[in-house]
Amino acid sequence: MLSRRFDIADISLHVSGNGVTKFPVSWPLFEAAGDAPQKQRDITIVVQERADLNDLQRVGGAWRISRHRPFLHLEKVLAYEGFEREELFLLLHSCFLVDRDGGGHLFLARSGTGKSTMARKMRGLMTGGNDETNILYRHDGALFVSSTPFYTIPKLKQAVISNITAPLRQAYLLFKATDGASRVDGPVEPDALWRYLIEGQVSTPYTKKEYFAAYHRMMNDLCNTVPVRPFFHSLNEPAEQVLERLREDRS
Repeated sequence: MLSRRFDIADISLHVSGNGVTKFPVSWPLFEAAGDAPQKQRDITIVVQERADLNDLQRVGGAWRISRHRPFLHLEKVLAYEGFEREELFLLLHSCFLVDRDGGGHLFLARSGTGKSTMARKMRGLMTGGNDETNILYRHDGALFVSSTPFYTIPKLKQAVISNITAPLRQAYLLFKATDGASRVDGPVEPDALWRYLIEGQVSTPYTKKEYFAAYHRMMNDLCNTVPVRPFFHSLNEPAEQVLERLREDRS
């Protein structure tokens, strides 16, 4: 039986079973060295021939996922683990960039609104995490963002991501500017942010009704404590000017 280990933030995933080598090519970036220190939490995952994505089961303490496109199951496993711990731990459809001073910038955006464009544009000036799925979580009362290795198949060959974790400095809803320079508007109202996030921006419990209470608490925490502002990105604006605009926006 094969066994591999991956570290994401403070979570260690021990994956064992047949078909483990079928993971996307981006996963080796996240594989821990053999002498890496033990992380705080372990998630045991067993890869098998078939598993129902909409009815994930944990048997004997181990999640059972399918060896066919396992990254789809792994993303949901992480979300469910967060719901069970009843703390702020959300998988967000987003682009994650880290400034040279270590501050994290999280761009929430729907598909086609420029997450990958932003990541490619800022390469060299900022460190790029994932431009598709990232983790938001609390540690010692502070908010942190951690990149993940989850990608859709069309993006795998173009993915340029780093295994990074950073404290959250700023959070935005990303849009394309139709004219003028890039700009940042005022914070989004909590109710409007909730509606935006729940429409496909945050992994939800789906059929696991026992997780909904924790999920709602986590969403409330995010919507009521984190200022999230619309960022209208001018595609023609040089990366240096975009970076300056982000730095000006620090509170």
